[in-house]
Amino acid sequence: MKKRRMKVVAMLFSCIAVLLLCTIGTADQALSENLFDAIAIKPTRMFIRYTVIYPEDCDEALRDYYLKTTAEIFEYRAATAGFEDITVKDDRKDSVRVAVPDGCDIEALLEAIETPWRFRIEEPDMSTVITGKHLKQVYPTTDVTEDPESGDAADGKWTIGYAMVIELDDEGTTLFRESTARNIGNEMKMYVEDQLILNPTVLSAIEDGRINVTGLRDMEEAKAMSCWLLSCHLPLETKRDGVYLTPTIVDTLFGREPENAGYESVTLKRYFDETIQ
Repeated sequence: MKKRRMKVVAMLFSCIAVLLLCTIGTADQALSENLFDAIAIKPTRMFIRYTVIYPEDCDEALRDYYLKTTAEIFEYRAATAGFEDITVKDDRKDSVRVAVPDGCDIEALLEAIETPWRFRIEEPDMSTVITGKHLKQVYPTTDVTEDPESGDAADGKWTIGYAMVIELDDEGTTLFRESTARNIGNEMKMYVEDQLILNPTVLSAIEDGRINVTGLRDMEEAKAMSCWLLSCHLPLETKRDGVYLTPTIVDTLFGREPENAGYESVTLKRYFDETIQ
């Protein structure tokens, strides 16, 4: 009888040890802020998984860029809509995971993440030439020029400014080249969500589809503006695989996988276009 009791006690301690180890090992998976969250009996977190669809000829560097950019767009859209407590991470392969905390309005979050912003460039007659679908890449950069007051360039005195580069796709490059060629001396206006952000005067035709936005205060402003424009366009087709309940420690002990919360898979619109709404 005594041996049996000792055996039961030993098994009980073993179970407690396994429970603690599993709790520690799965704390990150459960995206818990503390041990209490990790050992909760009911699921207290959700996550949304998106898969980026790469073209067949996409190399590793481009894959990395597309995946990270997609994650940044989701995070920026969510933060701008007031969802600052979510966590967005990519798996360095082909998917992005959005961790959703307790009490979050999941429907409002999905709308914020998955709705592209409106982008357009207008000619002086208010006709739209470029839209979000023509955006290829947008990124911050430094604008380094020789300081004319520094004297000899060999002195190494340069003026460092901050800029944002907008690269258009092939169709956008052609349209913008033709538009700028016929509007030399005129202003063209750039809008995001009907807010005017630039109205430069065209000095010459832009042949290469690269729009350089210079004169920004610092790199933070350049990054913020880049994220702002990127929110108008996903770089590649992206699919929502589903919304999942995060497994608890009890679920994990029994080998249970995350449970779909009942949201269907959806292919996201890459850019906003009135004709496809």
